[in-house]
Amino acid sequence: MRRLLLFALPLALAACGTDADPNQAGPDSATGPDGASAPGVGETDVSNTGVTYATARLDPLGESSATGTVTFTETDEGLLVEYDFTGLELGEHGFHVHENGACGRGDDGTLGGAAGGHFNPYDAPHGSREGSRDERHVGDLGNITSAVGGVTGGVARGSFTDPLISLSGPNSIVDRAMMIHFKADDLSSQPSGDAGDRVSCGVVQIATAPN
Repeated sequence: MRRLLLFALPLALAACGTDADPNQAGPDSATGPDGASAPGVGETDVSNTGVTYATARLDPLGESSATGTVTFTETDEGLLVEYDFTGLELGEHGFHVHENGACGRGDDGTLGGAAGGHFNPYDAPHGSREGSRDERHVGDLGNITSAVGGVTGGVARGSFTDPLISLSGPNSIVDRAMMIHFKADDLSSQPSGDAGDRVSCGVVQIATAPN
């Protein structure tokens, strides 16, 4: 009898440890309910939150009143760029992604100078948005046009799709400055299209769009 009791005791203890649902991960588990790795500290699980996109809020530089937003959404053809600005002088304005994620003054005091030059990872010449990666800066997004309609100045609203800029990889515009210039970009003058002063600037930041 003593031997039977000693044999039964470990079995009883093992049975007590099976109350939890075997399919439910414990608090120290590194996987989620679908078996995928759970996000760690400082990471965000965006697998079920929708299309990846990025936004930039542009604020006036100096005495300008130009302000607004740009949204970049991934598509099969490239990034869909949607913009909405007010407070611009009427006419065309150079519209570029710059290399640095800053909008302060440059070392020489230039407004927006901290953004550096146009984003140009392939050391290409300045050109139009229609050019290939060898014919334009990746950050060359042409011009936007402001028309009558805003209380604080001209309104520029529109969209286009660009095949070069990206939200990842060597052409990523995330954490870089989006800039509007005072004059039209002539799409040919080097190194920046003779677009004049920088009048509005904001940094591109990644986000997730809801379904």
